[in-house]
Amino acid sequence: MKKVLAIAVILGLATGVQAASVSFDFGTNFLKWNDTSGATGVGSTNAVNNGRNFTLSWNLDNDLTMGVYNEVDEDPSGQTLMNAIQISKGVVKNVAVGLNIGEIDPVTNGYQPVVDVFGSVNILSGTGDKVNGALKAIVSARFSNSAVVADATNMILAVSLGF
Repeated sequence: MKKVLAIAVILGLATGVQAASVSFDFGTNFLKWNDTSGATGVGSTNAVNNGRNFTLSWNLDNDLTMGVYNEVDEDPSGQTLMNAIQISKGVVKNVAVGLNIGEIDPVTNGYQPVVDVFGSVNILSGTGDKVNGALKAIVSARFSNSAVVADATNMILAVSLGF
């Protein structure tokens, strides 16, 4: 009986793995820092930055994804880096909401915790036999601790390829 139960569990896990797929998102972002008071922090050097981002995600269900998010923003005095774990849930067709939870490395302050709350809309999408693609518009609000002064609004245009 134990062997039959073990085989059933293994087959169930294998079926779940086959349903999952991987997708890659490449994008460009336009970041507006909320702090322009002149205090030490990211927002004091430049009010608006442009950058690029990359997401590797696993589609766990039809509308649930989990992945890794990486962002690099250009700044006159260097680069701001962000690495995060991303989780997103579809709410209606072509619309998802989610969180990026990770760390940000502003130019002067070292790595600090950060959270992005975002909404994503598929502008264009298509599906083939083994590949799907989409053009996405993403808007997020960034929240950090007060030592970094890295709260921001982020707009992203990304191309997604799924396998």
